[in-house]
Amino acid sequence: MDNTRAAQLLQQQLYELNGAALRALAVNKALHYREAQLFDGTKPYPLQAPHLQGSDAPELLLQQQSQQLRGVTDGVALRIKHSDAVLHGQLRPEPPLKRLVFEILEQLRVETLIPAHMLGQRSNVRQRFVAWADGFYQSGLAESAVGLLLFTVTTMCWARLNSEALTERVTDLIEGTRAALGAALGGALQGLHRQRGNQAAYAPHAQFIASFVAKTVADEQALRAGKNTHSNNNGQRDKLNKRALNAFAFLLDMDTTAGDSAMPVVDSGHSAAWQAAQGAYRVFTRQYDQVSAGTALVRDALLPPLRAQLDDWVAAQGVSAHALVRQLRSLFAQPQLDGWHKAQVDGMLDTSRLAQRIVSHHAAVHQHPRFTAHCDTAISVLVDCSGSMKTHLPALAPMLDVMVKSFEKAGIACELLGYSTRAWNGGRTRKAWLTAGSPPLAGRLNEVCHRVFKPFDTSYARSRTGIAALLKTDLYREGVDGEAVVWAAQRLSAHGAQRKIVLVISDGCPMDSATQTANDTFYLDNHLKHVVAQLRQQGVVQVRGLGVGLDLSPYYPQSLGIDLQDGLSTAQFKQVFEFLAR
Repeated sequence: MDNTRAAQLLQQQLYELNGAALRALAVNKALHYREAQLFDGTKPYPLQAPHLQGSDAPELLLQQQSQQLRGVTDGVALRIKHSDAVLHGQLRPEPPLKRLVFEILEQLRVETLIPAHMLGQRSNVRQRFVAWADGFYQSGLAESAVGLLLFTVTTMCWARLNSEALTERVTDLIEGTRAALGAALGGALQGLHRQRGNQAAYAPHAQFIASFVAKTVADEQALRAGKNTHSNNNGQRDKLNKRALNAFAFLLDMDTTAGDSAMPVVDSGHSAAWQAAQGAYRVFTRQYDQVSAGTALVRDALLPPLRAQLDDWVAAQGVSAHALVRQLRSLFAQPQLDGWHKAQVDGMLDTSRLAQRIVSHHAAVHQHPRFTAHCDTAISVLVDCSGSMKTHLPALAPMLDVMVKSFEKAGIACELLGYSTRAWNGGRTRKAWLTAGSPPLAGRLNEVCHRVFKPFDTSYARSRTGIAALLKTDLYREGVDGEAVVWAAQRLSAHGAQRKIVLVISDGCPMDSATQTANDTFYLDNHLKHVVAQLRQQGVVQVRGLGVGLDLSPYYPQSLGIDLQDGLSTAQFKQVFEFLAR
């Protein structure tokens, strides 16, 4: 048995053992792990706290993976055993930010209720939280006001509930914010610790902290709104705050409240740096940029399990592939002359058969044109691979897989592309800029990375492994959208199809912290608008935006918002296809 196969079997055994332990601890026979995802029967089990998310187990050594997974398993078991779901639903606030904080605090509460003799479980849960805290620290997301506030409140509550100290670097990071919050939250923190064994009595203190966090964020937003809307520093904080909030709520079951049917519109504004450059987009250096196949960024051993996971997700969607293909053909196919029906008794005269007419008065010497349905369309699907998009992968990845396969079966040429950066916060490009003395208006300051998951000239069958590379979550960093749209449009322009469409799928605005810090908040934003306007004027390639839970119309005049919370149904696919066919 080769090493790859042996590692896969060990990973599978690890998940099976943890699944068995979870079923025993939670007294629920339906709980099980399938391809690293926890299910309750046929439905994914929601993990309602960020420190139970994103352990990236396949990337860890087996010993680390085992420890992290045991922490998640024990955390879930404690939630099921010690939290009354009905009571929790009654006590939980509905506004999303309050709900997020309340969910976290309830998970922290149940993790304190481990019996004294279960030292292993206590260690597992503690190690999982510490690993999450270190990971959040390393991500740089605590550099934003909202990120630091949420991180500080979470770690403060954990330390108070468990009477334990945080790691030195986490303590150093939050020390100033913790001191500022101490007076406001001191009584509530004492209440959490005192009432941790009583869910109903604990809830008012958790609600108070949740309300305090929500009010603090709202007050900061209102303060900035009352200032100059063109302030670069204010806008920069807005972007970083949103990114941190998205990352903090990673994969939480945060549904929208009733009556909130209209999708929020992406935040967009004016860039003084863009105006100063008179619309000339700048790139400090392209030395570290990269265009690569998706498979080149993932170890060969990881691709088969990622593909298997994607297959499971596709199967769970239950979408009718035949119905999608029929829909596509009805929308995109046009009649094309494909020869003639010969020897007809009426129709157009077939001069090649006149001799037969002379020999036989009854000879059929007419012909009818024969048409076949032909889709003379090429679509480039361009996927935003920024960090916040990871939250949508369980629904987004199967949607893309089904979409690409359906396009091919309908006769529509298709390629699947992605875009991100090779580093957080600028990487080597930013270091080169700093070495050069930090010249002003430097333009783009990160290493862009464009990915080809499926090229036009490769069939879906041969690209299935490449598409699965979408599930490699550590490839998701920041996004320079304008350059990615230009790249996709240039590739598409070389295709021979009559109609060419770039479909950009994203959940937000261009976001590269290094570029925005060196220029201003809306520099990349304004470049994207400029790119889309230019392509519309040229008329060769159509650019359309598909917003994931967001209205992208400020960037893409032809745009559609979709909700992927419950996956994409056949009816929703139909809506997307009709949008493309307009």
